[in-house]
Amino acid sequence: MAKSADAVKLRETALAQLRDQAALAEIAKSDSDEHLRWAAVHKLTNQTALAEAAQSDPSRIVRLSAVQKLANAAVLSDIAGSDKDPEVRRQARLRLEKLGKSR
Repeated sequence: MAKSADAVKLRETALAQLRDQAALAEIAKSDSDEHLRWAAVHKLTNQTALAEAAQSDPSRIVRLSAVQKLANAAVLSDIAGSDKDPEVRRQARLRLEKLGKSR
């Protein structure tokens, strides 16, 4: 367990220095640690990668973080109508309103 925790801490430290959008997108998409995926999404600006995280990440906190950064009204509208979590749906609707693109 300690080795696993040390490995996550090391990856967190590396992620804190990372700016490359492609590398952040890969971490957001495929890292096994929910916290690291969330941290990567928090740093992402790539709308395609954010849309993928918002639509498909198994973690509610990762999807919520991605929704807060999305600017694509079509993707937000889809999430607002279909996400399995009511809070993610609500946040997508609020984000649409904030963008001035609500239905």
